[in-house]
Amino acid sequence: MLAVAAFWGGIFVALVVLGCLLGDIWARRGAEEWSPSAAWSLAGFAHLGGAVFSLQVVVSVLSLTDYLNRRYDRL
Repeated sequence: MLAVAAFWGGIFVALVVLGCLLGDIWARRGAEEWSPSAAWSLAGFAHLGGAVFSLQVVVSVLSLTDYLNRRYDRL
């Protein structure tokens, strides 16, 4: 029972991360300071896959950290 709750909780958190990332990319499009490409959304999809494959969580956390660092440096 706990494993099922953890699995669906991971899916929910990954969907929230993906939604926030897509919203930020959409809001920043065409900005003069920094306009991230839509390819950054792959990090969110990797996070979604991380609910099933643990190695993808490592990839997604590293890429999302890079996204946030680039966003902070350019804004």
